[in-house]
Formats: sequence, structure tokens, C-alpha cells
Amino acid sequence: VLPEAASAPAAAAASAPAAPAQASAPAPVAPASPSTITPKPEEASKPVKPTTVPGERKPAANQAEVKGERA
Repeated sequence: VLPEAASAPAAAAASAPAAPAQASAPAPVAPASPSTITPKPEEASKPVKPTTVPGERKPAANQAEVKGERA
């Protein structure tokens, strides 16, 4: 029983260090995820900004000009 009890704590101790190791693994992965996600939004926002901003400004300018002419 004593040897078995000794091996039981050993297994628990082995699983304990394994848990912190796994917890530290997601930590480096988490920073990597934002870094990977950051370039994507930037690329998506680049095409979206030029398309949305000019598109919004142009119709607004046209409407302002048309209203000004009508007025």
C-alpha cells in the first residue's frame, strides 16, 4: 500500500506541473492570435475604408451640390 500511495502522489504531482505547462502554452498562443487577427482587420479595413469613405463622401457631395443648385 505504501508504494502504491507513493506512486499516486507522483502521478498527481506529474499532472499538476502538466496543468501549468498547458496554461502557459495558451498564453503565448493568445498573443499570437491577436497578432494574426490584427493584420486581417487592417487588410479588410483598408479596402473597406477607401470604398466606404469615398462612396459616402461622393453621394453626400453630390446631394449637397444638387440641393445647392436646386436651392
